[in-house]
Amino acid sequence: MNSLVTNLVRRVAAACVVLALAAGAGFAADAPVDRTKPPTLGPLKPLKVPVVQTQTLPNGLQLAVVEMHEVPVVDCMLMVRAGAAYDPPGSPGLASFVAGMLDEGAGKRTAMEISEEADYLGAQFGTGAGMDHAQISLHVAKARLTAALDLMADVALRPAFPDSEITRQRELRKNNILQLRDQPTAMAPLAFHAILFGAAHPYGHPQGGTEAATAALDRAQVTRFYETHYRPGNAKLLFVGDITLAGARALAEARFGAWAKGPVPARPAGATPAATARTFYLVDKPGAPQSVILIGNLG
Repeated sequence: MNSLVTNLVRRVAAACVVLALAAGAGFAADAPVDRTKPPTLGPLKPLKVPVVQTQTLPNGLQLAVVEMHEVPVVDCMLMVRAGAAYDPPGSPGLASFVAGMLDEGAGKRTAMEISEEADYLGAQFGTGAGMDHAQISLHVAKARLTAALDLMADVALRPAFPDSEITRQRELRKNNILQLRDQPTAMAPLAFHAILFGAAHPYGHPQGGTEAATAALDRAQVTRFYETHYRPGNAKLLFVGDITLAGARALAEARFGAWAKGPVPARPAGATPAATARTFYLVDKPGAPQSVILIGNLG
């Protein structure tokens, strides 16, 4: 407790010194400001883009590395072109469901054991999917990177897709869809994409699926989607942090080098909607506690 008090006193004292210096330098808290004139912008600072080193493994997996050695941590992400835009016709939400199922049992580990292993390693670990990509993400101390990548490779290459977890996750998603109906902040983006792109476009359907599509989900659909899209030639493995390109390649080859090649599916075709005049759309939700306004256009 004494050390906490001492630290607090030091912070307050430091703040007082800063205030005293500011006052001595001639800063006035009540100095008049001419708000009729915009402030003069200074010169733009030069943009320093980190160097991205890239290589491709023999099986087609693309490797990218950004070295940052200031802190002994590494972020790793496996990105697969298997986002919601690749949902089969009539099965909205399948891509995100498959991505969410990757860590619900893989290799010899159950879903609980995967979670416990990540906690033991002190790693932040997760799976998910956006509109274009599915991803498995990892943030871990460099000292635990090897073991954490073993876990990541299991999830990426050897998902079990147990029937019990598919049933459980399907029910959770159905309940979530029902709950979203009462949340304007959740429904507004769904309506916005449907209006902007149209139902025939890969971006026009809800990433989280619909009640009917969710109710029809089964293991056959899940495994078929995974086997079609989760291929090394359809993926990128990114490392950012305290690691070199040679080190990252050795780790990647040891865990992902045997990932079997396969045909890479083409991106789903979708006609770009024609530009329209300014239009207003209203989605009426009587009794809603909030209102959401979205403004946008194709770009």
